[in-house]
Amino acid sequence: MAISTDKLVNTQYTWSIATDDVPTFNQVEFLNTMDMPNLPKTVVDVTPTDATSTVNAVANFRETSEMAFTLYYMPTDPQHMELKAAFNNSTTLKNKITFVDAAGEGFIFDGMIKEFNLVAEQKDMLKVEGVLVISSEVTPTV
Repeated sequence: MAISTDKLVNTQYTWSIATDDVPTFNQVEFLNTMDMPNLPKTVVDVTPTDATSTVNAVANFRETSEMAFTLYYMPTDPQHMELKAAFNNSTTLKNKITFVDAAGEGFIFDGMIKEFNLVAEQKDMLKVEGVLVISSEVTPTV
């Protein structure tokens, strides 16, 4: 089946995955939407026992987060096969998000696929709605 890629390419960012240790990142094609990592720092209560009001400090610690994504699913696409295999086998993928218009901006992190749901829509192609759980520290791309 031939498909048109018009309006299926996200021009703001790309998502790439790797399964090797090198890592060799390959772009996930037909990505429709993806949440970005939510990286708030944790606030810790450091109020002394003799204080008359609460004292908070921002700790050098971040909570892990989840990211929802939607893509147009092609069962024969190598990256889609990797995503499905990672979901089925509960394995970790190396992830890279790169912003097209902001050179040097982006994220690299390990993650696991928590949800991988096929959604058949009448007007569109077969879609996958999924959730990626961040399972490592998120580092900026260089």
